[in-house]
Amino acid sequence: MKIKLKYIVTIIMVIILSACGPTPAPSLSAVNIQETAIAGAWTVVAMTQAAIPTATLIPPTEAPSPTPLPTFTPLPLPTSAFPTQPVFGAPTNIPPGGATADPCNQFLAADAPGHYVKVLIKNKTTGYGTLSLALTEKTVFGECGYRGFPYGAGESIVISILEGCYWAQTYINGKKPSTAVGGFCVRADGHKWEVVMTADSISMPDK
Repeated sequence: MKIKLKYIVTIIMVIILSACGPTPAPSLSAVNIQETAIAGAWTVVAMTQAAIPTATLIPPTEAPSPTPLPTFTPLPLPTSAFPTQPVFGAPTNIPPGGATADPCNQFLAADAPGHYVKVLIKNKTTGYGTLSLALTEKTVFGECGYRGFPYGAGESIVISILEGCYWAQTYINGKKPSTAVGGFCVRADGHKWEVVMTADSISMPDK
């Protein structure tokens, strides 16, 4: 009887001690383990983002204004080694007011009214240029002025001009440039008029 009582007391003590002992931790399932890992990863991400310094906005600076281009300054033209051909009117009797006061110091139209004469201009030079003829006195139709006639090297040209007296001048271009001047008179009488131009003169040969 004592032995049975001893066994019963021992069993009761074992039960009491078992009840008072630490409760074992419940085991985690595979789903719980996965959710725990994901939560930990997001925590790391959040901590990383928090560690990044906040970007400071820099106010935009004003764009520099474009530098103006330098002003172009044209270079002076070179001076010709030869004199230029002047524009002239009457060669003599220039009034005190100057050449502009001379009514004949103007361009003479090719179809001005009057009697016309054909003149053969013989260029005896190897140069070329423009022959300027100035009708120095008014015709009976009140016409006067100057005209220009281009010519080639060694070329003879036929021109048609009003009858009257002319002052002639040209600048001859070529290997040996020169200025030729002279004068002559023509009439509308059916005569064949010829004018010879050399390196320094313009004249009508005596016949």
